[in-house]
Order: sequence, then structure tokens, then C-alpha cells
Amino acid sequence: MAGADRPSVKVNEILGIDLGTTSIKLVRLRKNGPGNFSLIEADVLPPPEPPASGKPAVLTLDKKLHTTYAAVCYSGRSAAIRFIDVPAKMSSGKLLEGRLRKQLSLGQEYRIGSAIAKEGPPDGDHQVLVVAALETEVAGIRRMIPEERPSILSLEVSGLAALHSFEHTAAARAPGAVCYIEAGAEVTMVSFLVNGRLALARKFEYGTHHIVARLRELLDVDEESAIGVLYGDPAAVAGAGEDPMASFMKQLVTSRQFVEKSENTPVTACYASGGLSYSPYCLAQIQETLGVPVSIWNPLEENGIKTYPRGLKGVESMFAGAMGAALAVLQPK
Repeated sequence: MAGADRPSVKVNEILGIDLGTTSIKLVRLRKNGPGNFSLIEADVLPPPEPPASGKPAVLTLDKKLHTTYAAVCYSGRSAAIRFIDVPAKMSSGKLLEGRLRKQLSLGQEYRIGSAIAKEGPPDGDHQVLVVAALETEVAGIRRMIPEERPSILSLEVSGLAALHSFEHTAAARAPGAVCYIEAGAEVTMVSFLVNGRLALARKFEYGTHHIVARLRELLDVDEESAIGVLYGDPAAVAGAGEDPMASFMKQLVTSRQFVEKSENTPVTACYASGGLSYSPYCLAQIQETLGVPVSIWNPLEENGIKTYPRGLKGVESMFAGAMGAALAVLQPK
């Protein structure tokens, strides 16, 4: 997947770090053999507060999380993610980078990563997934990780990183097109896969914070009450008189129609991860919009990890980004 710096070293254990807006999720993952992984440790931390000196905040890791390498993902609110057709003859190297910068009107202040999503004929076009992140953001994230260890091997946008916990599973290869939604506090990533191949990925600057703010306005309640409505009885939202997710659902319909037409196959299932995946209201809206069952994604059990800390039970989907970032390094390419 685009957006990750691939390691050239052999790695059998790695710390997956998801730098979320409201919390940091961490998983220490070990590879025991092909397709065989074990979760050594996991934790949730609050975002580090900037010190009074004004220097960048550094993430403090418990000894149980210490390992040599790390795979990091972050919300990527200001990152650009696009699907672009490029001639097959320029599908790599500086020539490709120049082409992508020109098409996206991006200067050197952006770091660009790309991956071929769909190969075309040698004399035709490849469909390429492009991710562009501000160099200042990348530098800031690197400063958050302790200098001595772990060494950062990859950096991705969380919505794409979470896909790595999904793309190698049977769910991603189900008949028809499968929708995968990673929904966080400020960013939601909607992806569609066909036979395990990424057919579309769209990033929306939309998440829990936006829905809660809209519910507060519509229901004239405080933040705590709005959160209670969002994660409580979905029927309670009916009293708002307006669907606070209407604009996002319109975009979801547009994405579904595009995929079904371009891939000539219907959407047959949907999986959701992230904070919003635990909102009955949100899941009900997605199910009604797509017309297919919506399941909360478990990135642990679906990747063969049956034993893990008791504290993760019931909130496994929150760790999809951290798990996916780690799996992207440990899984064969």
C-alpha cells in the first residue's frame, strides 16, 4: 500500500504505533512463521503533552513495549490521497514522482509515496494510489519517537495502515466488492476491495468530533450527552430532526456507485473499525446506505491471534491501525 517506507532488514518483531487524535494505540507483534503472529503486548496512551520548554513532546514507552523497530501511522488529516492513472513506462522512480507532483500540484514540501493498485498493459496505464504528506508533519512524528529506540521502519496514514489488517484475510477476498471503513475522531477512510485488490480509497476529514459537534447543535445538549446519543440508542438521533451524517452518506453512495460501475460487481459486505465502529447509529446508517451487512472488524482474531490481553476484548477494532502498520512490515510483500 502507498505511504509506507519499506524496510530492507529482516524483521520478526515490531511495535505498531497508531498516533490517534485522542489516544495512542500500541501493539508489540511477533512473527512466528508464515501467517503466524502473536501479540506480545498492547497498550493505550493519551497523546503526550508538549513540555513547557516548547520542545517536541516525546512518546514515553513502557519497558514491556521496548523493541528494536517500529511501524507508525497517524491520522493524516492534511495528507492527500488520490488514485491516478499513469503510463506503465513511468510507474517507478523519479520520473513517476515528477509526474505525480505535477498532476497533484505538490511542491517539495510534500513527501510522496505510491503503489500500483491495478496494473495495466505495458503500453497502457497503471492505476496508482498516491499518498502525499507534509515533510514538517513527518519530521514532527519522527521527533515524537525516542531517538535511541525503536527505529521507525514505516510511516503511513492510519486509514491505509488499517487496511493491512484486512487485505490478506478471507473477508477481503469475498465475492463482489467489499467496503472497509476506518473511522476515527477527525478522519474517516473509505476503501473498496475486489478479490483482495484495492479498487478505491477516499479520505474524508470527518469523524467523531464532527458528529458530536453537530448533535450538540441539533439537540442543544452538552458534549457528554451528545456522545451518549452517538454511542447509545440509534433511535435517539431521530429526535434531532436532521441526519448529522447525511453529507457523508451521500459521498459513500457516490463511492459505491463508482466501484460497482467500474468493477462491474456489486458491493456485498462492509466492515468498520475505529472509534465510530462502536456507534450503533453509525453502523445502522452505513448498513442502510450500502444495503449490505456491516460488521465490526476484529484485526486480531481475523489475523489468527486468539490470545491477547483481556483489556482488548470488545475494543479490538480500535487497534486496526496499529495492527495494520505492524503487519505491513511482517507480512511478505
